[in-house]
Amino acid sequence: MNSVEETELSQIVDLPLIGSAEQYLFSVEDNRERADKLKELLAPKLKIIIKQACDQIHQVYGTDVLSDCQILTTPWHSLVAKKTRPFKIATAGLAIKGKGWYFQQRFECTSYSLFVNFFGLRGLESNPIVHVLKNHLEDVTRILKHGRYNIFSDNIAPEKYGKLKYEEFINKLQLIHEGGRNGTYIQSPSLVIPIKDLDAAQPVINNFVEIFAIFRAAANVFLGEEDRFEEYLKCLLDWQNQNPLQVQESVTTTRASVQY
Repeated sequence: MNSVEETELSQIVDLPLIGSAEQYLFSVEDNRERADKLKELLAPKLKIIIKQACDQIHQVYGTDVLSDCQILTTPWHSLVAKKTRPFKIATAGLAIKGKGWYFQQRFECTSYSLFVNFFGLRGLESNPIVHVLKNHLEDVTRILKHGRYNIFSDNIAPEKYGKLKYEEFINKLQLIHEGGRNGTYIQSPSLVIPIKDLDAAQPVINNFVEIFAIFRAAANVFLGEEDRFEEYLKCLLDWQNQNPLQVQESVTTTRASVQY
């Protein structure tokens, strides 16, 4: 990183993640104005959170673990486009793309919340997320319970989301026909603003690291490599043992309860 970038980052860090300008722009009706200004004001701050999360991921899983991922942000539009579609959510995240697949873990920021969203779309074979969930049911369930994550699928009726335990939900995913292209999602409860500074987003960063074992193992499956979930899980547990207060804080101070 050069000195100009470092100066820009230091200036951003001194600002609220979501200030009055950003909150106002979420309600602006002009599509292009809202998209341009959100990209200018908010996306760089979300990128800083991504960078901090990546630093923690490197600490847990090693420095080369993100080699197959891209960092993406929205809002985004083509400079030659006549208009930009409306944006109610600004995001920054890590993504893997491929033929028939779209696969991402990201931070999503609305005018009232900041949360982690992790999802994949079904492709022509099987869903890598579902593969990892069902092949490591006990350990995956432990991670999901620890973070109080919400898991849902376009293939399962919404009215059942709050009634099924993790194990029951994952077992139902195993019965779904794998030829479709519907989504399977894992989502963190929201961290409600105002977020006064980037330190306040630390619990969200911890959540990002916590679920990365599932994300990375699913990425391995997606890329046709060996499922290494157990190896990544060991790295995560070792890290949690070294940072118990930090991880516990991420669970207790910012979470809304869910039905699982």
